[in-house]
Amino acid sequence: MFVEHIIKILNKCLSDLKQDDLSIEFEINKSLIEKPQKSIHGDYACTIAMKFAHKLNLKPMDFANRIVDKINNNDEIIDKSWVQPPGFINFSIKNSVLINQINNVIKLGKKFGDFTKVSTEKIQIEFVSVNPTGPLHVGHARGAVIGSTLANVLESAGYIVEREYYINDDGRQIKLFNDSLFARFLELLGKENTFPLDGYVGSYVIDIAKQFITNNNQNSEVFNNSDIYTILSEFGMNYILGSIKEDMKHLKVNYDVWFSEKTLYETEDFNEAIDLLKANGSLIESDGAIWFETENNDNNKVVIRSNGEPTYFASDIAYHYNKFIKRKFSRVIDIWGADHQGQIPFMKSMIEKFGIDRNNLNLLIYQLVTLKRDGEIVRISKRTGDLITFKELLEDVGPDVCRFFFLTRSPESQMEFDIDLAKKESEDNPVYYIQYAYARICSILRLADEKGIDYSNPNLNLISDDSELDMIRKMISLPDVILKISETLGPHHLPHYAMEFANSFHLFYQKCRVISDENLEITKARLRLVLSAKIVLAKYLTLMALNKPEKM
Repeated sequence: MFVEHIIKILNKCLSDLKQDDLSIEFEINKSLIEKPQKSIHGDYACTIAMKFAHKLNLKPMDFANRIVDKINNNDEIIDKSWVQPPGFINFSIKNSVLINQINNVIKLGKKFGDFTKVSTEKIQIEFVSVNPTGPLHVGHARGAVIGSTLANVLESAGYIVEREYYINDDGRQIKLFNDSLFARFLELLGKENTFPLDGYVGSYVIDIAKQFITNNNQNSEVFNNSDIYTILSEFGMNYILGSIKEDMKHLKVNYDVWFSEKTLYETEDFNEAIDLLKANGSLIESDGAIWFETENNDNNKVVIRSNGEPTYFASDIAYHYNKFIKRKFSRVIDIWGADHQGQIPFMKSMIEKFGIDRNNLNLLIYQLVTLKRDGEIVRISKRTGDLITFKELLEDVGPDVCRFFFLTRSPESQMEFDIDLAKKESEDNPVYYIQYAYARICSILRLADEKGIDYSNPNLNLISDDSELDMIRKMISLPDVILKISETLGPHHLPHYAMEFANSFHLFYQKCRVISDENLEITKARLRLVLSAKIVLAKYLTLMALNKPEKM
């Protein structure tokens, strides 16, 4: 919130030093401003001296001191600035300025932390997008949480965001699933059948076939329909998609668009994309197949097989042609599982051939999830004997815990999901700890209302305790957190900052009595502070799509 002000001050200092005798050819930007880990080092720190002092033949401490000597000591926001070894320039914000932020937070309400952009830049986030051939597994839940949370933050940062699920309803895996389902259907009817090699053997395939038979018991002639294979395949597809949509709804994940792969071939998207790549020389023919020529020629990708069938790379080409050229998204973020890591160079190269800047496509690859119970790795469900599904984990620990735990690690890091910890209702469980802070805030404000205390216009200058000021500092960092996540595409920062803020509230609550019959004025000031804390904590919970319990 105060970073821009500090940058302006420091660049003015550099300008003054340049007029003195230093050959300064650089400026300070946000990347050089950070938050110190310890409050004794101030509210903000600048690292410019350590990064650039050598270019001026100066020691970092000497360069930092020359900058600080140029800072105006009568600034309306900065209380003081000083140099900290090995060359940090530290800043502390005036207490009066911090306290004034309480009313600013309350005035903005739910919009606190949001940014307003005049740009009409559209961002598409595509996530989960697994083949509709079976139940979602736990890894898919992680991708769903990362994608939906990132979309929430980007919207808060002022972008127009569209959430999309790409339905892989074409290709070999779908054919294999349909063949497996048809074989199980014939088996249940006592008819001759051949189960496909490498077919889908999960018990859920039998369940789908049974459901189809049950649904059509009063209309048995459908079983002898010449199109029974197609009818059953459509039923199976809708059954799986319905299950996926139900799981997503339970996890509080919403999509704006469910995009069918088939439409890429039913429309002209595929042909147009291929024609464009042929025209600019990106496709070559070899061994009867059509290949996408990569930059070093040692990893060319087959786009159309020698038998004329398109590969899944062909679908990727047509799909991203549709995203960038047809629907004109400014940026696209694909959130994929670890098995897609090797596709990144191809995808970047491919969109460049469409005339799109490769930086406009971001591919976030998330790693595997390991479930643990009683300190042991868990793979098999005690209930079904199959792999533990997304749905079973949700039913076991609940959506809030799922969402929070999946956000705690960066996507590229493998993670362990501790089921025992997830089910604890104690301060050991970070979700409980944060939501308990919110419930406690609500309880305080309810008591104030019951007592008829009017805290709409208190004397906020009575706010002076270190725990109060520390909570304000944590509170006003929310806009910086949102901006940071929107720039780094790292939603894993959210639970960290939410936990920090909840901790600052719990410490404040332990140290400062909020409602006191002995001192009504300090009560009013602290209630105002608590109200602003409620707004900020609610924002964190909303961005992570967690419940906001008013009682626990």
